[in-house]
Parts: sequence; C-alpha cells; structure tokens
Amino acid sequence: TRMYEIQLQQPSEQDQAQAQQQVLRILPIPLSQALNGAYDAEAGCWYFTRYRQSSNTIRYVGGTAESLWAFCEEEERAIPLTADYHGTSKNPQIVKLHIDEDGGGGHSHRYFLLFLSDRDTSNGKTPSTMNLFATPL
Repeated sequence: TRMYEIQLQQPSEQDQAQAQQQVLRILPIPLSQALNGAYDAEAGCWYFTRYRQSSNTIRYVGGTAESLWAFCEEEERAIPLTADYHGTSKNPQIVKLHIDEDGGGGHSHRYFLLFLSDRDTSNGKTPSTMNLFATPL
C-alpha cells in the first residue's frame, strides 16, 4: 500500500461551470506503510495511519493496530505520535480553527490534528465506538 500526493490544476473562472480539474502530477510519498494521511504544508509534515487493522475489535492491541505517525521533510524517519496508547488511532485530518482569545474580536488561528480513537474518554468509561480527538500542532 502506498500514499500519493496528487497535484491538481484548479479550473479557471470560465471553466467553473464544467468544474473539471486537470491532474498536474502524481508523486509517491516515500512511506511504505503509510495509509490515510494528511499534509501540513506550513510545517512540511505528513500525519498518517500506519497499517490497516483487519479486525473491527474495539481496543485491538495486536501487531497491526492502527496508530498515528508523523513524517516531516527535515527528518530522516517517521516518529510515532500515539505510541502511548495500544489501541486504535486513525484517520488523521488537519483543521484550522479561528480563535477569539481575548473576547474582544481579535482573532488568531491554530491548527489541530483530528483523529478517531477508541481510547478511554474523559468520563473513565470504556468506549463502545470510535470518538473524535484533537491535539494542537
């Protein structure tokens, strides 16, 4: 399994009605076990799931448990992000949130990595489904 970066050319205003995009190029991402990733262009980092779990067992802890990793362009190797948890963490997405920090209308923005996980929730109960988690980037 491989991930690919697909660069598209946006249609011009004249071509908007047809909404066809042209593929400019397709580049393989140099991560042989990467699945389902998100790219942070500002940081130059890929956040990805390693492996695809063959079981839908909740809190699966086998050798192919899905976990999140990061690979940044200036680094030689990918690093595990969810090594502290032995269950499933998957489907990374990057979101930019606008935050009114002082209540006075002054806005800033922060990036977060969103992902699904079957880890314990804050109420201490064992989850019966995947939950959405966020961590700041």
